[in-house]
This record gives sequence, C-alpha cells and structure tokens, in this order.
Amino acid sequence: MVPFSSDTALTSKQKLAILHKSGGGAGHVDLNKAISVSDETFTLDYLKEHSCGVCLAAAGLGPLKLHSHHGLETAMDLRELEFDAIDLVRDAKFVGEAIRLFGAQEIVSAFLTSPGDAVMLAGSNAATQLGITTTALLMQCPGAAVEAKNVLQQLNPRETCLEGVPFSVVADTGLRALALVELGLTFENVKQQLGCTREQLRLLGFV
Repeated sequence: MVPFSSDTALTSKQKLAILHKSGGGAGHVDLNKAISVSDETFTLDYLKEHSCGVCLAAAGLGPLKLHSHHGLETAMDLRELEFDAIDLVRDAKFVGEAIRLFGAQEIVSAFLTSPGDAVMLAGSNAATQLGITTTALLMQCPGAAVEAKNVLQQLNPRETCLEGVPFSVVADTGLRALALVELGLTFENVKQQLGCTREQLRLLGFV
C-alpha cells in the first residue's frame, strides 16, 4: 500500500462517512472518536467490519483509492465491502477503476451472481463497459422467469435480443411462448435467433 501523505490523508468528513455504519447514523457517530482514528487504522479488514459500500462511496473512496491506501486486492473484496451491482450501474468511474485494477471478467464474476444482479445490469452502460452478454445475464436466471423477462425488457432492439443465446439458457429460465410474445418476440424471431428445432419450439409452447 502507498503511505498516506498530506495530499492523501483522510479528512474529518471522510472519516465520519466511513464510520457512519458503525455509528448507527450520522447523529450517533462520535465526532472526536472518528477524527482520532488514524488513517493507517482504516485497513481492508477494518473497513469490512466497520463500514460499507454506501459509506465508502460517500467518503469518495473508489476502487483505486481502496487499492492504493487500504489494501483492496480483489474484486471479491469490493463485494465484501458491500458494493454491489447497483454501484456499477450508478457510477461509470467506479466501473472504470475496477476494470483497470482487476479486468472486466473478474468484475463480472464477482458482481453478476444472481437474478437480481442480472436485472440491475441489463441494458446499462456498465454492462456495455464490462462486455456482459445477454447469455451471461440469462444464465443467472435459472427458474427465474419473471427476472429473465425483466432482463429482456431492458434490451434494445427487443426484436433481436435473443440473437446468439443458446436455446438451453432460455429454456432453463422458465420463459415460455406467452412471455416471449408479450415481449414482442414472434414465432419466427425465436425460431431464427435461437436456431430452434420443432421439438424445442414445442417445449417453449409455440407449437
């Protein structure tokens, strides 16, 4: 880690923001106690125990600062600090710094792990930055047809949103003909984009 200097030292406001979680709210943080905590005390393990992503973001601590001064080593460290998919969607700078440190694939592996993550990331600039495909999003939605439909609703152009997606991935989500038609996908759209056989189309409820 890079030692703190007069230019990188944490301000009183930053320390209060970092410790907001452990204080139970801004009005409950002991100002003198927060200010008295040395910069060197804010190690990665300390932050995991006493802070969270929302507090760290409020303090202006993104991936690069957390890496250079607080011991951040992996994308999973970010998740353990309680950053999640919404942080990728709301902050392009956060995404850029994370990619610079760990590469897109490691970020995707850490942050795209549930149907909710897929819904949050679908159609976002973050998904574009990270190269997240429709297949990757739907693979997080096995048996989660509602979330899978919501993912597809956010993709444009809708008529070609299944291009290149394996039939098995769509089938595993539980999406069937009625939901796909409600999304504006026709029999021919689905047949052509998924490369479906007649039997596969039957399984989806089209024939």
